[in-house]
Amino acid sequence: MTPKQKIVSLVGLQIALIASSFLTLVYLESEWLELGTSIDYAGLNRFLTVNTILETHSLDFNSQVLEKPESLEKLKENLLLIKEGGEKNNNFVKKLPSELEKDWEKTYEDYVNFEKSISIFLTSNPDNRLELQIEVDNNGRILIQSSDILVSEITLFLLKIDAFIINLQIVLLLVNTIVHVLLVLLIFRILNNFANEKISLEKFAIIGKIGANIAHDLRNPLTVIKGSFEILKMKNHNMEKTFEKKQYQKIDDSIKKIEYLTKDILDFAKTKELNKEKISFLELIQEAIDEFKIPSTIKINLPIHDYKIHVDKIKFQNVISNLIKNSLDEICENGNITIDLHENDDNVLFTIEDSGNTLSEKELPQIFEPLYTTKQTGTGLGLMICKKIIEQHGGTINVSVNPTTFTVSLPKN
Repeated sequence: MTPKQKIVSLVGLQIALIASSFLTLVYLESEWLELGTSIDYAGLNRFLTVNTILETHSLDFNSQVLEKPESLEKLKENLLLIKEGGEKNNNFVKKLPSELEKDWEKTYEDYVNFEKSISIFLTSNPDNRLELQIEVDNNGRILIQSSDILVSEITLFLLKIDAFIINLQIVLLLVNTIVHVLLVLLIFRILNNFANEKISLEKFAIIGKIGANIAHDLRNPLTVIKGSFEILKMKNHNMEKTFEKKQYQKIDDSIKKIEYLTKDILDFAKTKELNKEKISFLELIQEAIDEFKIPSTIKINLPIHDYKIHVDKIKFQNVISNLIKNSLDEICENGNITIDLHENDDNVLFTIEDSGNTLSEKELPQIFEPLYTTKQTGTGLGLMICKKIIEQHGGTINVSVNPTTFTVSLPKN
């Protein structure tokens, strides 16, 4: 993912978080705003009850048929609307929450008693009507009290919801602020890393270009020197003087060092496509070891298990050779090199550990940087080339100290 894509993703995440927070608050507020209309209808119950009582007082008892007051039926409709919710007069009433059902049931029970007393009153003997009217009035007052309690409970419930929403707003504000700060820091880090990578790439390009030109210029005279030296060795193969042998050996070692340095520089400058094939990891290790003259004082412990890996043989053998040479240089004369292979669910892991212990914790951050080296002779490109090749294969390389251990992780496929 490019830095631009990363930044767009982070900004998108921030926008999504803000939008979801806003929509959550809007939803909660709109939901409980609908419940707020229940207060209006619950408050209306008081007036409907009073109106019903007044209507019973003004009934014409000389009429042959006495009907229940219309306000009584409206009172029942009102109570059911508060309980079940619905739409009335273009107003939507939210269904009553379960927490308030007991208060509503008490109010409805008082309504039923009120309605019964009115029914008895309407069908009673005229001699008992005064007493029954008093009972209607008492049941009406009880219903008014329970209706007022229901209004109070709905109001308290909404106040709790309001407090919850306010607290939620504060929490979401804090979360959004923290996330915003973190995202700004992440974006800054991405931009900083991108700038550093760009500088590194430009530096690598300059190093590669200059290095490749120098290496090419060196190869021709080096070939002449090497050829002439081989001829001289052939003519003087029966050298008996120790001094001459030492001088010839010094020349030979110096030529090899120059070849190694030019090879490092050219390998760093190359960006060829991978030519992958399935190959034995252990076979690659053995071929890399065969490139070196291992002193009898250095013991190399080889892995027990072997795995097939899908790699560019030449390039990856170069990685293993570089790491083995690095370990040999760390040990100098006496010590052990332990090479191991194992696997996890997704990767094959190659580790090379040596007993040199010359690498320190402070050096770890720069170990894969170009031109950084702890050796007196070296380009400081070897490990950088290894890292470049491993990353081309979709793998990673890490190093730890005490003992010095390089770990290469390669995907199985």
